[in-house]
Amino acid sequence: MNDDALHAAGSRALDRFIETFNSRDAHAWAGSLSYPHVRVSSRRAVATVLADAKEYAARASYDAADAMGWHHSAWDTKQLLAVSPTKIHASAQWCRYNAAGDRILPNNVSYVITEVGGRWGIQGRFGVDSAAPEDPLAAVGRATAAWDRLSAAAGRGDVWGVGGAVRLPVYLVGIGGVTVAATPEEVLAPLGECVAQGTAEVVALQVGRLGVNLGVQLRTANGENCHALVLVVLDPGGPRVSAVSLLREAQVLDAGGGRSGG
Repeated sequence: MNDDALHAAGSRALDRFIETFNSRDAHAWAGSLSYPHVRVSSRRAVATVLADAKEYAARASYDAADAMGWHHSAWDTKQLLAVSPTKIHASAQWCRYNAAGDRILPNNVSYVITEVGGRWGIQGRFGVDSAAPEDPLAAVGRATAAWDRLSAAAGRGDVWGVGGAVRLPVYLVGIGGVTVAATPEEVLAPLGECVAQGTAEVVALQVGRLGVNLGVQLRTANGENCHALVLVVLDPGGPRVSAVSLLREAQVLDAGGGRSGG
């Protein structure tokens, strides 16, 4: 698949996700995803990993959206961040609208899109799920410091240091798999090689009061480009990394704009 085809696949996966949500057909919505699927939120320490479309559809509910007068959702912004032959990272803001077309609720979410079984779908969602903080730059600084601590500790194989930089369990989103890392050792294993040469660039994609999504460019010891999508939760006790997706053989498209809010 060439670059243009990858870009089109990523964009279609995002559009299919919101179109099927608007359809109110839980089975169609479930069909827009890759499995196992996880949505990690800065609001909750534990996320549910859903094994398949049947389980997702059974759990799907429109009650919270309907309670606020929801009629449909649409993208405010969406951008692909990095692509590879089987995995894509994206960042977007959607908004809920009522029947009159008034905005009800915007929210910032980053997406892990994968090809599983010959079909592209959303494997993971990292939700900031909170309004913009009073000092976005300070929030970005705290989140970046948490990633720096984690990557430095992983690079030197420091299990204790990894444990101090994460909120367990950490959700590691792969291709056709989600690892729920319950120990620092389980976090360290997949990160070590990608962070061995340090971080080339960190960009704040989405900034909220409770969490920050980061886009991170990395290079392995053998010169391979990697891109990491990272959710950092801004806990009262200190910022902690809560979810990571690593994209190998990455073509980085756009570092992101540091957008803050909803």
